[in-house]
Amino acid sequence: MFEAMDPVIITMVMVFTGIVLLPPLAPKLRVPVMVLELLFGIIIGRTFLNLVPNNLLINFFSDFGLIFLMFLAGIEIDMSKINRNIMKKVL
Repeated sequence: MFEAMDPVIITMVMVFTGIVLLPPLAPKLRVPVMVLELLFGIIIGRTFLNLVPNNLLINFFSDFGLIFLMFLAGIEIDMSKINRNIMKKVL
């Protein structure tokens, strides 16, 4: 059955399975969901198990996910705290 499936489809099924299974697991492990998702991506990605094929669609979603992660990190930054800390060091 799996021989007939495209590697991209298998990869997408793995990723979406992780998306569904990791959020309920995060509170039990007392770890943020984003951290578990990053670890999951490292494990199935080219860094560890190399289960993800080199494909244009997979690369697009990878880049999009990275941009989205950076956007979310930017939203979380409190610029007023940064400005106060800079002003304390300057003065």
